[in-house]
Amino acid sequence: MKNYKKIIAFCAILIVSITLAFSQTCNTVAPTYTTVGTPATSGNFTTSSEWVGGVNPPFTLSSGAYTIPAGVVVEIASSNFKLDYNLVVYGTLLVDGKLAMTSSSANIYVMSGGLVTCCASGYCGSSCPSCTGSDKISIGGTNVYCGIGCGSVNGSFAGVSTLSNTGLPIKLSSFTGEQKGNTIELKWRTDSEINFDYINLQKSDNGREFTSIAHVPGHGTTAVAHDYSFVDPTPFIGMNYYQITSVDFDNYQETFKVIAVNYDGERSFNFSPNPAQNQITFNSNFDFSGKVSVYDNYGVQVTTFDLNGTTSLLNLSLRSGLYVFKVEGQNISKAFRIVIN
Repeated sequence: MKNYKKIIAFCAILIVSITLAFSQTCNTVAPTYTTVGTPATSGNFTTSSEWVGGVNPPFTLSSGAYTIPAGVVVEIASSNFKLDYNLVVYGTLLVDGKLAMTSSSANIYVMSGGLVTCCASGYCGSSCPSCTGSDKISIGGTNVYCGIGCGSVNGSFAGVSTLSNTGLPIKLSSFTGEQKGNTIELKWRTDSEINFDYINLQKSDNGREFTSIAHVPGHGTTAVAHDYSFVDPTPFIGMNYYQITSVDFDNYQETFKVIAVNYDGERSFNFSPNPAQNQITFNSNFDFSGKVSVYDNYGVQVTTFDLNGTTSLLNLSLRSGLYVFKVEGQNISKAFRIVIN
């Protein structure tokens, strides 16, 4: 996992309590290019005799990789189609034969919208290829992907993912969240883990900018399913967006889809830290718009700040002492005693 690690995160918003499941996904359209049935030995995509009708994909080798564009389906029907290079998949790679990638350091990078599958349906009637319990992809002689019921990665997988000779870092089968009182409880399950260090759990109030809220340790390498959970004690009023990024021991990172969880609890806000020095942060669990007026211990107003959104960083130029921070806006008025050191 050394090349093409700048993966574009695919963020599809799921509604609360809907499970994100990775199940068998079949190709449903006629392949754009199909290999002939006999084993191929050239090691590249440009030998026309190894493709049906003598028409090979017009892909250009770039930086050691062939790219399958979006909307293009490449079917590997050969029993042992040899390839000496990496693959970047924006379209569909249908493997109902076997793809043998010769280098042990080769990778298949499945980008947003991309799909690798061994299953087909719809365009070919009763003769559609289907997954069976046999190896479909090998990398450097190691079988890393197969049909249903095999020991290696099986079924189908979509972007954003990377397949190497050690397999996928984790196989995520579910990721859900729901409100529990004044908190949101998040749960996820991995079906398998390889060289897996930890989950970086991230949160957002808009589904675009995410902040890390927890690192949850993984189980290294295991073929046993593991359940994980985390309780967010400070959810935002309204929609809360969560995503998880798996991090392996080589610092390879893979970001999964986003879920959205609605929270209808009480509105709250505070200032931290307290005591403070030259900066203090206003934190709110809803999108607040207003101001804070600062009064000294004699009741004299010394400064004001505008407050917008869920977080506002205030730069202070105050002498040491006790102050009152009075928050006003949106029919809210509340005072806080803050110590400045």
